[in-house]
Amino acid sequence: MKKAFIIVLSAFLIITVGLYITDHVLRNDPIVCPDETKVVSITVAEGEGEAKQVDENDFLPILSCIRNSVPTTKDSVNDRPYEDEYYTLTVSTEDMQYHYFVYQKGSQYYIEMPYIGVYKAHEIIGLNLSRQF
Repeated sequence: MKKAFIIVLSAFLIITVGLYITDHVLRNDPIVCPDETKVVSITVAEGEGEAKQVDENDFLPILSCIRNSVPTTKDSVNDRPYEDEYYTLTVSTEDMQYHYFVYQKGSQYYIEMPYIGVYKAHEIIGLNLSRQF
């Protein structure tokens, strides 16, 4: 009886430690997002379509959604997401450009940075971007 209890307890501890490592250690780093005071322009396009300039008044809500996204354990291994429908978001500062891809999978929105990581985003980002069209 003691041997069975020890085996069950050991299995429970191994699973608990494994879940902790998966959820906390293997996550991507926080998303890279420029400071809103340094942003000079934001463009958004449906997929690879024609990019449209975002009004300056909409910078802060979009940047807030990006900044508040949560790292996942999913890696980004391509230039573009595998999803059929997505938004291409380009945030420009005087020094560099940041490229994000926003898509919905099921009821969850994701932001993907090519070769960096995939992040869970709030659904408000989808509303902010769809409003541009």
